[in-house]
Amino acid sequence: MNHFINEFMEFIFGKRLKLVLLLIGILSFVAYINNVMQFGYAIFAAGLIFSAVYLSVHEKR
Repeated sequence: MNHFINEFMEFIFGKRLKLVLLLIGILSFVAYINNVMQFGYAIFAAGLIFSAVYLSVHEKR
């Protein structure tokens, strides 16, 4: 199942998946800073940034 998810994400985003996740995560965190009452932005940002870091660490070489 994990191999299917990796292939699917690589098909959609190409080789820029980590960069896209990190960029959207940072933008979501900035949106959270602008409106602190909406905690969903912070949770979404943390998830995307964690995903980008996880993919960077566990990427097959």
